[in-house]
Amino acid sequence: MVVVLAMLGAACAAESGEEETGGEATSAEDGETTGDLGDEADAGDGEGGGTDDDPAADPETEDPDESDAGAGDGLAWPGSPLDFAPPNGTALAVVGVQYDDSLNFRESPGVSYPVVTSLAPLAAGSIASVGEAWDVNNGVWWRVTVNGADAWANQRFLGALADTVDIYDEVAAELFVLKSESFDSMVERVIEARNYEEAIEQRVVYATEPVAFDTGVMVGVVDVLDVGDDAIKGYRLKITMEFPVPEDVGGEDGKLDLAVVESGAPGDDYFVVLTGVEMTPICGRGLSGGLCS
Repeated sequence: MVVVLAMLGAACAAESGEEETGGEATSAEDGETTGDLGDEADAGDGEGGGTDDDPAADPETEDPDESDAGAGDGLAWPGSPLDFAPPNGTALAVVGVQYDDSLNFRESPGVSYPVVTSLAPLAAGSIASVGEAWDVNNGVWWRVTVNGADAWANQRFLGALADTVDIYDEVAAELFVLKSESFDSMVERVIEARNYEEAIEQRVVYATEPVAFDTGVMVGVVDVLDVGDDAIKGYRLKITMEFPVPEDVGGEDGKLDLAVVESGAPGDDYFVVLTGVEMTPICGRGLSGGLCS
């Protein structure tokens, strides 16, 4: 199984040159990051640009005025409509976008249209499907309402969240040894223990920056996507660990610098212990009774 980690750090590089991310909006195509997440997330450069490009999409965005393909709301758009979207009214969330980036919502399907708003992965906001989809240069966009406004976003970075389940016992039984040398290495082991589809190149993105508390607890949220199932796009994992708190490591509001913590006691003197794993399936078609439909 190949696991592609979009890890911590200053760089929130898009997985492909066709992505867009939120923030100060720049698209991969024009050097700006905006958040329509084309390729792997219109996620941008880690500085809050915005994402909306699709990794499979053509890097050259077709000019909407040069296409006679389809029309939506009286406008000529490149591409064509698809019968592939969650039912009207389905609640959606931003997924597959790194914590320091955001997803762009645009006036029409495509990265050349104005941005209506941008949302970070776990930011407060109401997103609901309108039940419409549009295929633009091999990238599928969904029509949504976001905080009451009509908009479009790349479906690669949207999903309906099913009911959360506690899978700690299952993962612990598979791992057997619950210690690891760092937060990141433990995340990798947890994902491997989940035994997702083999031979699938998955996207693993930190939806929150892992936080270390002075109580000796670390918490982080990661999205695991592209698991080879069109009904289940992937999983959101909330992972909790404990660690020995080094002496003389300062912090603010009970939070410590994770890099300082993990470098404070090298070798066998430092380790993390897995204490919790919660999984929330990310659905691509919609929900039924709290499960992916």
